Amino acid sequence: MDESRPARVGIREVAARAGVSTATVSLALNGTGRISDLTRARVRRAAEELGYRPAPGAAALRSGKSGLVAIVDRVPHHSTWRWTDLEFTVRLTHAICGAVWARGLYPVLLPADAIDFPLAGLPVDGAVVIDPVPSDPLLTGLERSGVPTVTMGRDLDHPTRTVWADNDKYEQCRIVLNLFAETGARRPLLLVASSGQSYMHDNAVAFRELTGGRGTVLEVPPSISAEECRRLVRLGVHIAGCNRRRLHSGRGLGAAHCAGDRGAWSSHPARDPSGHVER
Repeated sequence: MDESRPARVGIREVAARAGVSTATVSLALNGTGRISDLTRARVRRAAEELGYRPAPGAAALRSGKSGLVAIVDRVPHHSTWRWTDLEFTVRLTHAICGAVWARGLYPVLLPADAIDFPLAGLPVDGAVVIDPVPSDPLLTGLERSGVPTVTMGRDLDHPTRTVWADNDKYEQCRIVLNLFAETGARRPLLLVASSGQSYMHDNAVAFRELTGGRGTVLEVPPSISAEECRRLVRLGVHIAGCNRRRLHSGRGLGAAHCAGDRGAWSSHPARDPSGHVER
């Protein structure tokens, strides 16, 4: 035995610390049985002090549940970015993992193309899907498998299909535009991807309403390269299918707001050392 490795805390250690039987510990931690609230609280406090967590396999045998929660960040096919390229999604995923863990459950990260896996065979009790794509087949598969699902953002084709959460795109856009106004920028541009995801759509809706037609929405395909993205921000050109047209008749942009930080990175070199977009 590796003596340098600390022994795993078990139910017996929790029982000894709380001064109760192992059966009482099991009832207290599972929220079952006729035991007093005081005893239940004492057991849970002892478990927390010792850092006890039930073994997933044993818990699954007792309850029929795995305690596993799948987390999937959806990325459109043929896109030039991965979810790890976006600081927001990395932070969000970390926060979700922490929230799942704090509830005594076990977060499991699945790849963005998780639809290729046999969902019916996944031993998960729930799922969090970040930025679903339109008519998302992953959500359909989870529904058919009976897996409770929460989404960050909406499936725009089926906005009420799941419980969902999101941040306030309107307020975010208002803050950015106020900042632009303070720096003297009068012709703002919004860079979004034509991915059909709600966070891109909601940013565009808020931007158009708040700018009252003064701003330009630059919609690019998810497959665009960083170099092409940089060039388009410089020129102020809008892609609509295969048609391209100059939006400002040669006039430069006042400021650019990128819905994804990958777009901000790729367009940053379009700025001169003073921080203004090249004119």
